[in-house]
Amino acid sequence: MKRMAPIFLLAVVSACRPVLQGNLSENEANEMLAALLEQGMSGEKAACGDGRYEIRVGRDEFWRAWQVLRERGLPRRQHAGLRQAYRERSLVPGRVEEQAVLIAALQEELAETLESISGVVSARVHLSLASGGERGGEASAPSASILLVVLRRPPPLEESEVQRLVAHAVHGLDPQRVAVVFLEAAGRELQPKASHPTGTTISAIWPLAGAILLAGAAAIWLFMKRRQAADKVRLLP
Repeated sequence: MKRMAPIFLLAVVSACRPVLQGNLSENEANEMLAALLEQGMSGEKAACGDGRYEIRVGRDEFWRAWQVLRERGLPRRQHAGLRQAYRERSLVPGRVEEQAVLIAALQEELAETLESISGVVSARVHLSLASGGERGGEASAPSASILLVVLRRPPPLEESEVQRLVAHAVHGLDPQRVAVVFLEAAGRELQPKASHPTGTTISAIWPLAGAILLAGAAAIWLFMKRRQAADKVRLLP
């Protein structure tokens, strides 16, 4: 019974920390936890079975933690690259479908590469491949538009570096025909807004509720301990 008491207390304390994100890989969980700790929040990583993890935070930090992860684009969206795109295409694709699959796959591959750079929160890539001037039409050169959301300014890479990276991935693309737009992720220093009285009230109540639960668990453990001691006294000759 003595061994069960600390486990019970730990379970009560853990129950007071809601799950912020679940079903994460270990790398995703570590990235989220690092982002929260950097902002001074006390998050924790817990295993939830099958090699997956979840992130828990205190109830009074839940809203701010959610905002931090959202501003940093976490968890990062999964990109369907070339392998996935070609796996899902039809058995006998037409020429138009073949080109559409190629464009979509290249866009996802490039976005994933850009998001792997430290300081880049999210990336969107839009490609327009060259047309052959069919039916007497005028041929057009390939072009690209890139939207990068960065954690802070200055961005982690120059515009010319992004242009070269994208141009080398698309045949015949001139770096000067790659438009790059940088946006800074807003709200790095986040505070609960005054326009959310309900959230403020809940943040104030939950720590008190947790303290009450903890005090109740301690009282139960003390009662059980005293009862066990009384039973031992009765058994004495």
